[in-house]
Amino acid sequence: GMQPDPNEKIQIEYRVCNEDSSNGASKFATSFKPNTRVETIQAASGGAKKETIESIRFFAPRSIQIQERAVTARDYEILLKQKYNEIQAVSVYGGEDLEPPQFGKVAISVVLEGTNDLSESKKNDFKRYLIDKTPLTIEPIFVSPEFMYVDALINVYYSYKQTNRTESELENLIRKVISDYDSANLNIFGATLRTSKLMANVDDVDDAILSNSMELRAIIEYSPPLLLIQNPTFKFGSPLIKPYPFVNTTGFVDFKPSISSSVFSYNGVCALLQDNGSGIIQIITSDTINTRILNANAGTVDYSTGVVRLVNFATDGYGGPAIKIFARKKEADIISPKNRLLQIRDEDIRIVFNEVSS
Repeated sequence: GMQPDPNEKIQIEYRVCNEDSSNGASKFATSFKPNTRVETIQAASGGAKKETIESIRFFAPRSIQIQERAVTARDYEILLKQKYNEIQAVSVYGGEDLEPPQFGKVAISVVLEGTNDLSESKKNDFKRYLIDKTPLTIEPIFVSPEFMYVDALINVYYSYKQTNRTESELENLIRKVISDYDSANLNIFGATLRTSKLMANVDDVDDAILSNSMELRAIIEYSPPLLLIQNPTFKFGSPLIKPYPFVNTTGFVDFKPSISSSVFSYNGVCALLQDNGSGIIQIITSDTINTRILNANAGTVDYSTGVVRLVNFATDGYGGPAIKIFARKKEADIISPKNRLLQIRDEDIRIVFNEVSS
């Protein structure tokens, strides 16, 4: 504990592991006697890439402050991150925020490196670690992480005279830049997508790109069982754009809703969800030429809080793994709720190139 003298040479020895290289290993050599049989019942896991400098700066001082006690939601996050290096992201919030509310409990969502699935053995391991650090009246429960995705329509304005790359090559580079941004800035709870920074990254892809514009919408996926009536709630976590109220005489052509959805089947008809600008969710036909309302009161939307509620909703079919619920947020940046991971998937990106004469 003594302070070293100026210019004194200090030598430190430490181990460098192979990070996540050993994850998945299931066959191991043994030095036991020949008649001893060793069988691996679970593949190796828990290896993780080294902690970033920014992560150390954030968690190191706080780990000293909490003194191995979990009182606030942030305490739980620090304790778990400090103990388990394989945790990529963790979110902790009160049970009263669950649907339905569970008072007297603290909800914990954990994402491990390389997987979104948390095994029961891992949950029990986390619980055993927290049990003597938690107030007696509070029960920690582990809930599956939820996601918010981003639908991106990107208009790229470029001069073909200033590049040797084709539009296809430019598109691949832009998608790579967006993927890199996602990896570096998102995939954590409560992340914020900074639209201006993402636009700047796209502009820097090639000198021929003069500018770009982005129309971004938040996505929450909903996978309802078929023909079962439900009353789901979707919390987008921030204010939404409030459109002008829908007018029957004007029709659907120029109406731009705040809430919409991908196509699903409603009583055998291809349909969409759409708000009417007055806080009511409607079910309309997906036919863009002869659009009509199938259900004029299918739920509500609170534009100030971003909460969408469907009432007595049932579907007899939908394409893909889920129905996508789209929301146009009021702010340019997209902030995910505290219990959702924010991601930009390649499948949700559309890029349109516009030639500019120069």
